[in-house]
Formats: sequence, structure tokens, C-alpha cells
Amino acid sequence: MSKITRRTYKRNKATLGMALFAGIGLISTGFAAFIISTNSKGNKDGNVNIGVTKEQKVTIELEEGDLSFDFEPSLKPDGTPYTNIKPSQKPNGEYVTPNLTINIKGKISKVPTSFKTLNVTMDKNEGLEAAAASGKDFIVLPTCYNNAVSYQLNNSVFTKVDDTTYNFDIPVSFEWGSAFGGVNPAEYYQNKLDNELSGRDSGDVELKKVANKLHEMRFLICNPNNMTLQEYIDLDDEGKEAIKGPKFNITLETILG
Repeated sequence: MSKITRRTYKRNKATLGMALFAGIGLISTGFAAFIISTNSKGNKDGNVNIGVTKEQKVTIELEEGDLSFDFEPSLKPDGTPYTNIKPSQKPNGEYVTPNLTINIKGKISKVPTSFKTLNVTMDKNEGLEAAAASGKDFIVLPTCYNNAVSYQLNNSVFTKVDDTTYNFDIPVSFEWGSAFGGVNPAEYYQNKLDNELSGRDSGDVELKKVANKLHEMRFLICNPNNMTLQEYIDLDDEGKEAIKGPKFNITLETILG
């Protein structure tokens, strides 16, 4: 059996963007939406790593391109924002839409007959686990989180080029948790607010509760040191923007028989 000889990482640029949930009472609460973006061209200052652990005889090339996990409020099916919970906007005015799935694309070549699987694993992360923990349930972690998901060559993620070469397109997905009914927070809270605020005048109070719940999700994911949730909530927008997001370490590993 061949010996594993190389472990490499492509560092990816990551940015933590600031955005406000606009609408009744929420502009003043200053919830900062959580955005993580990566670039597979690599950046020494990036905080996302795509690693490759492979047998010497096998070649893996990762496709260049942008990858991103964007935890953002969603748009309505017709592409318009919700009344009270709105997504952030890019400088050109376009709305930033949620993206909880990335696709790792590339090519594996010089595949020997002894090839069994290509395994995909995301490393553990304390902040992500806290946001997904029972009782919080803000997000659902990917199936490959701290768990190797194995793909054989007959899996649909592979497209055969020739007998020893295959293209691959492997999805890695988060989901919204039960705290939001399994849907984007914008949709969940819009429906909730429509029901709860009908005929009442406590809109600002209810919306502040919504903002604080979303602050808590971002606080857990970012996992800032030496800071309480209330201290985080009390930060201004610039202070929240300065809080860095988590690192995502995803490894591809070739397994031979």
C-alpha cells in the first residue's frame, strides 16, 4: 500500500461583513449579519483551509473560484425583501442572499485500480458546535463535520473523463436549525412577527428580541474570547465588525485498498 506523502492546504481569503437587518425598530438595534467568504486561489491571511492528504501516485487539482458560506436573511421567492427583516446589500445595491452550501470542485487523476474512496472531513470548531448545540439549534452542521464522508468513483459527485481521470463536484452544506423552524431567519421571524404583532403596538419590543436572538447566533459562531453575550450586544457596528469569524478546515483524503 502506498504511503501518504503530502498534506497541503490552500488558504482562502475570508471576510466578515457588516450588514443590518433593516425595518421597524431594527435599524437601531444594529444586528450584524454574518458573512464568510473564501477564495480558493489562496491567501496567506485567509482563515479557511482546504487541505489535501493523498497518495503520492495520485494527483488532485482544485478548481479556482470563489467559495462562500453566507449566513444572511433571505429574500422572498419573488426576489423582494421581507417587510421587517431585510438582507444586507452590496455596494452596488444588490442584495446579499444566503449561501449555506459550497461546492468543492476539481480533478483527480492518475487514479490506480486500488483506489477506494475520496473522503471529505470538516474539522471541529467550538463556535459552530455552540451554535448547533441542543437548546440553541441555530444551525445544523454538515454531515462531514468531524466525520469523514466517503465517495466512491461511482458516486454522482464524480464525472469520468477517462479510466484514470475524474472531475469531482462535492457539496458541503449547513442548514438552518430548529430555532428558526428549519428555514432562513428572515422568513421565520417575518411570519412570527406577522402573527404576534397583529393588532398590537409592541412592535419595537418584539423586534429587539428578534435582533438579540440573531446577535446570540452570531456571537456563538464567532466565539469571541473574554466577552459575554451582553457585552457583544452592546458593541456598536464597528466593534461587531472587528470580531473575526471561525476558521473552516476541510480536508480531502484519498483512500486506497
